[in-house]
Amino acid sequence: MTTTLPLIGVTSGLRLESESQQTSELYVARRYLNALEDAGGLGVPLPIVRTEAEAEQLLDRLDGLLLTGGADIPPDYYGEDRHPATKDLPRERVESELTLVRRALELDKPLLAICYGHQLLCVALGGTLYQHIGGDVQSDLEHRPSGGARAALHPVTVTPSRLARIVKEETCEVPSSHHQCVKEPPTVCEVTARAPDGIIEALEHKGTRFVVGVQWHPELARQDPWSRRLFDAFVGECAG
Repeated sequence: MTTTLPLIGVTSGLRLESESQQTSELYVARRYLNALEDAGGLGVPLPIVRTEAEAEQLLDRLDGLLLTGGADIPPDYYGEDRHPATKDLPRERVESELTLVRRALELDKPLLAICYGHQLLCVALGGTLYQHIGGDVQSDLEHRPSGGARAALHPVTVTPSRLARIVKEETCEVPSSHHQCVKEPPTVCEVTARAPDGIIEALEHKGTRFVVGVQWHPELARQDPWSRRLFDAFVGECAG
């Protein structure tokens, strides 16, 4: 008997031609697909969508949505002036993903947002961002790697919440690679984890089936039980 795996849309990064600045390549890091596969799901790399109708056609065929990492959201999307350290992602990607997120929320699709995806979820729901840790917000904690490492490691404290029930840990050592973070969380979201410096590390949408954003990279910690539990819970909701 063949088992039907839940199909989970995975947002794609963009590479641009240096001269024309036109999209030349879409890509998804294999680690996201591996994490979903390990949990019993099938990741589907997504194209750029340009209309709500395109987003709806895609999401009607999918069981969930995973928002991957990336660079920075242009600050005019959340009403801020540009910080010199901000490195914009192509607006083509940002617009596509905002459209996908809003339609996924309307359809109550399970959604897991990682790093930049967590920040995008915040902005999509009306929140704002600090553009540079160490500039806009002071911290001595290392949130992005140095010396060629893939990620910095630091603890987060998880508050009583759905996330806490999933990971079954009050404190997790998480791999981190970001210089921006949530400033004002959306009113519809609950803050469910923080770093020791107070930076918001996780959000949950209070009125949905499963919408969780984490500032860290759980796909880089698949050896840790809490990380596997997070992907298992997400894929389980997608299979639901």
